[in-house]
Amino acid sequence: MTLQELADRLGARLEPGSNGDAPIVGVAPLAEANPGDLSFFGHPKYLKALKGTRATAVLVPESFEGEAEPVLLRVADPAAAFAAILPDFTPEPWVPA
Repeated sequence: MTLQELADRLGARLEPGSNGDAPIVGVAPLAEANPGDLSFFGHPKYLKALKGTRATAVLVPESFEGEAEPVLLRVADPAAAFAAILPDFTPEPWVPA
């Protein structure tokens, strides 16, 4: 899924000048994310983790003021948006017959 597809699906506002063609291949917490991952930021106590994340993109509240190295996707509720997209990046559990 590309960053633009992700933004369109979530109704997120993609920061101007962002590369909408960047691939998003996984999800991870801010501190564990790698390039290609999506993460989310929802509370000021995680600001240090936001500034240090390696994620390609981070879901942030629409009201977030500031800049960060990863691409910011602005949504009303970052945790809810993350939960909504999570099934697309997690495999179906294997259940023995």
